[in-house]
Amino acid sequence: SPARPTLQRRRSDTSAQRLSVAESSCGCGMSEVSPYRLVNDGTDTAYAVHVDTGELGVGEQDTDYDELHSGQAEGFFLSPNLATTSRHVTVTWHERPDRSDERRAARLII
Repeated sequence: SPARPTLQRRRSDTSAQRLSVAESSCGCGMSEVSPYRLVNDGTDTAYAVHVDTGELGVGEQDTDYDELHSGQAEGFFLSPNLATTSRHVTVTWHERPDRSDERRAARLII
């Protein structure tokens, strides 16, 4: 099946790229910041992947990936707290290496 972005708790089943966003453990002692990872658990590579963290983002972290291969994971941080109203991130990607297809998108609940 093609690659698709999803939270591991909630999945977006729109293509063969299965991207998921899941909280991970870091032991880094930052109480307001939580480590997450974006995983392509599909069979195909996802291209021009972007994670829009909105108000949950932390600093100047890179959430753009040229390619995310099947089985590949990339880490980033989110800062959900009482002051934020958003509880989701939006992941966009292309299925074709030349990016000629329409960009796919998935809104993933954290």
